[in-house]
Amino acid sequence: MSARFNPWVNGDLTKVREAPAEAPAPAPAEAPAEAPAEAPAEAPALELSPLMLCEASSVETIHGDPSKWIESCMKAADGTPFASGGFGEVFRIPQFEGIVFKKIRFKGGSYTAWVNEITEEVSVHAVLCTVEGFKAPNLECAFILEEDCAFIVMEEIKNGDLFEAVNDVIAYKKEHTSLCNKSLLRKLLENLAALHAAGFAHRDIKPENILLDHNGDPVYIDYGFFTEKGEKESTKRCGTPEYVAPEVMSMAFYHGPTADIFSLGCVFYMLARLNYPNRPKRFGPIATHSIW
Repeated sequence: MSARFNPWVNGDLTKVREAPAEAPAPAPAEAPAEAPAEAPAEAPALELSPLMLCEASSVETIHGDPSKWIESCMKAADGTPFASGGFGEVFRIPQFEGIVFKKIRFKGGSYTAWVNEITEEVSVHAVLCTVEGFKAPNLECAFILEEDCAFIVMEEIKNGDLFEAVNDVIAYKKEHTSLCNKSLLRKLLENLAALHAAGFAHRDIKPENILLDHNGDPVYIDYGFFTEKGEKESTKRCGTPEYVAPEVMSMAFYHGPTADIFSLGCVFYMLARLNYPNRPKRFGPIATHSIW
């Protein structure tokens, strides 16, 4: 903030003390006696911009440099999100093409645990951007503002998710093979294999967590349930009931990568039959063509 004023002036965030103006040149000799100095006028109150307020308040940086993004995120967050769910809300930033941010509010409970969860998700995301063979949205930065709201700024993957694509196939009677084809299924498997080889398990694989990029290639997202050291057994119950492995729901010890493969199999089933695998409600007609 060296190029801007410092809002922390005598602890008062609403006023900024201006530097005194230079005194005029002294009057020539024979000037009348000097009048008593007037009390200095109080500086007018200054309205702080959102960025200045953020810089003057609590901003906890988790990844990258948030100073470029704070004001834009605050303004965009006043609008309507284009996606939302249990994870939070997702907004576009109008002045930055191809960039979105996820806004996650603290909903109570242990604040420390919440910060640790956000930090863990962002840390995993940053690592995944470097994993060879795994496609993840580029991560710009992440920060927590005013101790109750986290912002994760990242690349936008624009072509929607697999769940939307399935609904489009049904609603617009598109060719079913546009989704259920060897190329897409192979790339889903290759990305998951790269993830497991890097020592991670996703633990919430479902069509809503698989985006399609401009080439139609799959991109796994939502890293809140990710776990490192995928070979280690876990008992944490997580995932989505329609796609989760039975051993996860039973609260028994389970192997994360194996549970991921079960969940991806459920996604394949859905793409092939346009039907949820673990409940009877059908999306549409059963596909009769061969996948391979």
